[in-house]
Amino acid sequence: MNKCYKASLLLFSGALSLAGCDEQPEPAAKVEVSNAATPSATPAIAAPAPIVKPAPAAAQVSVASPAPVVVELPKPYEATLEEGIDFSKPGYPTFIAEAKGLSVYESPIRWSDANVNPTVIFVFKKELPKNFTLQIIATAFGPNIDAPVKVRVGNVEKTFTITNKEPNSYKLSFKTDGKSNKIEITPPKPTSPHDLDPNNPGVRKKGIAFETIKIKV
Repeated sequence: MNKCYKASLLLFSGALSLAGCDEQPEPAAKVEVSNAATPSATPAIAAPAPIVKPAPAAAQVSVASPAPVVVELPKPYEATLEEGIDFSKPGYPTFIAEAKGLSVYESPIRWSDANVNPTVIFVFKKELPKNFTLQIIATAFGPNIDAPVKVRVGNVEKTFTITNKEPNSYKLSFKTDGKSNKIEITPPKPTSPHDLDPNNPGVRKKGIAFETIKIKV
């Protein structure tokens, strides 16, 4: 091959090379990814609601009920009608069913108290004898001295008068139909210490203080 021919080839190949160098590289194809292909955002997961523990119930304090007040009544004692009622003892003899109008036990006596009942009443478990003598050892308070005391058995009423502050014995004879089981004694002028002296706080309306009551046939 002659020199001229070689030079032509070299020139031609150079031209080709230069022409190739002028061309820009073809841009890479864009790949469009559809939304369907794009993984969706991770859905927000709601935080679990906090577990609320119920507040502990208030401790229940057990309050004990107060113990009932038990009032022990004095025991009755054995006695006959002639032995009678002895007020130096806290109770009553077994032949008494009920007593009204009397104050608290104050050995050796027991006062009548009009605040409780204006008349002192003794109810016996059996009817009283038709004929008997009522013997009362008693004293009195204030204006009840030298005033008539009424005593009733059935439909029979009698009186006696307490003459001084010292206990004395008083006797009353009764003749009844034998159907009554009660003796009623009415103090004449029940009076409280406060009635006599405003500075005295005592309000118990006293009349007669009994020591004994006996029934003698």
